[in-house]
Amino acid sequence: MVEIALPDCLPQLDESQVSHSVDAERKRSSQDTATAHIRKRETAEERTEKVREYINDTQLAPFLNVMLTDLYRDLPKDPIDWCVEFLVRHEDLNAIGQREKEMQPVKPTHEIRLYSAFWKIPFLFDDLLGALLEDKPAEPDRFAAAWFRWNRRSFLTRHFKQGYPQVQPQIDFSADA
Repeated sequence: MVEIALPDCLPQLDESQVSHSVDAERKRSSQDTATAHIRKRETAEERTEKVREYINDTQLAPFLNVMLTDLYRDLPKDPIDWCVEFLVRHEDLNAIGQREKEMQPVKPTHEIRLYSAFWKIPFLFDDLLGALLEDKPAEPDRFAAAWFRWNRRSFLTRHFKQGYPQVQPQIDFSADA
């Protein structure tokens, strides 16, 4: 057995001092946690406000609405190429925003729903919107055109495991009648 010599001059703490010190530390820790949560909430609110400002300043919502509406009107054989062509044809976002006010909405028919599901249009636009909101480019239309070109292969690889569909499947549209 090993004996350890302790100095006689160590301070003696009574239990009330120890419990008071522990309680004070717990209280400080809970206050720090509450402050951190408030900071996180403020940060999330600030981020949300910045996103809203970006969407409003760049006319992003009207731009995407017009593009989706035209896409569903045309139902092209290759929606990604169509989106790139759309972006090349429509360079002025203000004109697109004005056009949105004058457009008639497209009725969501069975054909449009099947087309959207087959080509994974919601995923495509969700990826695009995520990239736009992450990078916040000054010219979202040019960014989107480059994004469609750059991300075409990765999007198709993720969503079409057997490769890019060359022909759309024959769809029975009798449900529209």
